[in-house]
Amino acid sequence: MGLIVRAVLFPGRLDELAKQVAMSRTSFAVRFKKIAGVAPLTYLPNLRMRFAEQGLREGSMSVSELGLSLGYTTESAFSNAFKRTTGMAPKRYQNVFARMDRSSSRKGDRESHSSNLRHTAVRKKLQAR
Repeated sequence: MGLIVRAVLFPGRLDELAKQVAMSRTSFAVRFKKIAGVAPLTYLPNLRMRFAEQGLREGSMSVSELGLSLGYTTESAFSNAFKRTTGMAPKRYQNVFARMDRSSSRKGDRESHSSNLRHTAVRKKLQAR
């Protein structure tokens, strides 16, 4: 998993990942898909967006800083990728979900599961707009 996390944070090419595990690009992609259920070039951007969502909810970095930390060269590139994946702009996501997280954290960890369900429901509603 460490290799995958590094690939998200320091995006490179698939052949570089394969080389790190002493496999050909094709063998790596086939084995990865067999294990993960999706191709690495699908998995990695999705994982990057999950890291982005978490970072936006935590609110410890600006959108620009977060995008750069995830390997995007500009805030615009990050914002476009984020909106394409989640259906909303990063700043809007941050405003909506950061408030929800702060509200639910005051209520205790028991409700974290219901908070995650609310996040999914709200995201679906916002995407439908």
